Amino acid sequence: MTTAGKALLSMLSEELTPMVKRTVGNPQIASNLGQRFVAGFHQLNRFQFGLFRIGSLGLLHGLFTSWRTFTSSSLPSPLSRVKTRGAEFSDRAIAALEREARSGITEHELIAIVEGAYLGLGGKTHIHYIATTPMQNPSVSVPAQLQSHRVLEKGDVLITEISAHYHGYPGQILRPFAIGTPPTPQYQRMYDVAAEVFNRIAAVIRDGATIDAVLDAGEYIHSSGFTICDDLLHGFGGGYLPPILRTRRTSERPPQPFTFHENMTVVIQPNVITEDEHMGVQVGELVRVTRTGVESLHRYPLQFTQCG
Repeated sequence: MTTAGKALLSMLSEELTPMVKRTVGNPQIASNLGQRFVAGFHQLNRFQFGLFRIGSLGLLHGLFTSWRTFTSSSLPSPLSRVKTRGAEFSDRAIAALEREARSGITEHELIAIVEGAYLGLGGKTHIHYIATTPMQNPSVSVPAQLQSHRVLEKGDVLITEISAHYHGYPGQILRPFAIGTPPTPQYQRMYDVAAEVFNRIAAVIRDGATIDAVLDAGEYIHSSGFTICDDLLHGFGGGYLPPILRTRRTSERPPQPFTFHENMTVVIQPNVITEDEHMGVQVGELVRVTRTGVESLHRYPLQFTQCG
């Protein structure tokens, strides 16, 4: 296979791994599925691969948006109300979970709560990833794309990634909830690490900043005894955009150089998990890069909420 083909396979493998883990929920199954997907590309001969590369370029640009330039994740300033209502609707969904999430309902009912917060106001769903697990015996570390009939119980943790949009302009917010009891000490510590990393990253991004400072901030996760599964930060606004960053220790290859510019929009979202991937939280939200720092597009507090 050509060098270009190998480069494509490497990119596909790296970008699919978090996606498949979220969809399946089982790291071993996810790994097997990812290997099978990538193995299919290895079966292409040079001619077939050439046809695939030419004929599917537009599709790949849509699916693997790290090929796009950063400019498509920029928003004019000042931001109009239309461009910020997606964040407002996403906040409404998180606030609705705070009011209504409780033991005795299913994960599917949680999704009805989420969508009920904005559909009647003209909002649409971009994504709503959630997962629940007992805090005393956890088995899930990242919000899942597919929900189950699992019934919430007192002592559960609910981890979320919610993104509603309005006329194509999305928000994105990630918060954990403790059901019926305060967070356990282990979960509280994990949340504290995630919130600290969020604040450290937010403190170093500004117009002209590079990703090196973001990666330096992410090292606090590892020095605290944890790791990550999902992205640390990604561009967002009309798509899933560069820079798509994990920590240095969890990246398969060094990231491409990248400089932040004013009015870019990015999601800071540290997903702090244990090494065995049985336990995790995710914290973050969509922010706009300014000349001197970042401006959050969300108003819901950065907190580990007890509800139900």
